[in-house]
Amino acid sequence: MSSELLKWRKRVFPFDSGGFVQGRYSAWLHRSMELHEFDITRLPDCARRFVPSFYATHLDYLTLQPRRPTIPYADFYQVEALVAMLTDTDASKADDRRFIVELQVEQPIPFEWPFVRGLILPQQLRATSFVSTFLKGPGRGVKVRYFHCSPNKVALEYQGLLEHLALQLQKEWRML
Repeated sequence: MSSELLKWRKRVFPFDSGGFVQGRYSAWLHRSMELHEFDITRLPDCARRFVPSFYATHLDYLTLQPRRPTIPYADFYQVEALVAMLTDTDASKADDRRFIVELQVEQPIPFEWPFVRGLILPQQLRATSFVSTFLKGPGRGVKVRYFHCSPNKVALEYQGLLEHLALQLQKEWRML
């Protein structure tokens, strides 16, 4: 997706808000903490500022290699909780939704270029009419990467493959 979508933000959270509501982050957050305390929407450059605050590079963010913020944050309990949550390597406490930046928008996102910058699709969809129609019309300019599906692969194998293809696209766009 294009970073232009940040202009449409309604709310931005430094993790998946559904995971918060479901109590998935209770190992790091005090039970009296409320979701609105983590709403970073009011900061004009919130989404762009989050990654450099907790990660040395965008690649570190994408490969889940956080660091403690370089700016002092004592007495900011929400930041202390985020640091604890992001730097904890115990995957049994919560899934990887704790590592994302959630962008909520007020209007539907047009599924077209330039809002959609890239797609990763199964090879079996390459010759379909709806994909070719999209790429000749509203998707003209969208970069597409295809992968092969196999009935013998488990979902975890596909996740690694999709992450690899997404990193390739981001390197092409000089985002990393």
